[in-house]
Amino acid sequence: MWRCASCGETQEDQFDACWSCGAAKGTQPAVAGSIAPAERIPVPKFCSFCGKPLPPGGRFCGECGAAVTSGGRVGQSTAGSWPAPRENAPGAVSSLVTGLIGMFFLSLPLGCVAVTQSNSARRRIRDNPALGGNGMAQAGLVLGILDIVGGALWVLFVLATGLSPFLLLL
Repeated sequence: MWRCASCGETQEDQFDACWSCGAAKGTQPAVAGSIAPAERIPVPKFCSFCGKPLPPGGRFCGECGAAVTSGGRVGQSTAGSWPAPRENAPGAVSSLVTGLIGMFFLSLPLGCVAVTQSNSARRRIRDNPALGGNGMAQAGLVLGILDIVGGALWVLFVLATGLSPFLLLL
C-alpha cells in the first residue's frame, strides 16, 4: 500500500497512479495540495452500478445517480439499482405474439391483425410516454408485414401450381 503525496488517499501497490487525483506514484506535488500538469496521469473512472464513465470531480454518477466516494468508487445508488418497470401499452404484446403465430399459420389475416395492434400500441406509447413496450410493438409491426408478404406469396404459389386450396390455411 502507498499513500498519495497530493491528496493523501491510500492506494494499492498494483496501481502506478492515484485513482482519486491522478498523481503518479512516488511524485511530490509542485505546490502543496496540487499536482503539476506533467505529473497528472488520466485514469478513467466508471460507475460500478451502470458502467458509464463518471464525470470528472463529480459526486454522483450522471447516468444512475450512484454516489461517488473517495477514490472514484461508487457507493449505494440514490436511484436504486434498477429502474421501476413500466406498464406495456395495450396491444404491444399481442401484436408481437400475433405476428409470431402468423409466421406459421394463417399468415394474411394474422399479419393484418399484428400490424393493426402494433400501430395502435405505438400510437398509445407516443401519446403517453410513461407506457413501455415500444420494442415489442415495433417487432409486431415487422412480423406482421413479413406475414402479409409471405402469405401473399404463398397464395400466389398455391394458385399458380394448382395445389389444394386447403393449403391456403397454412
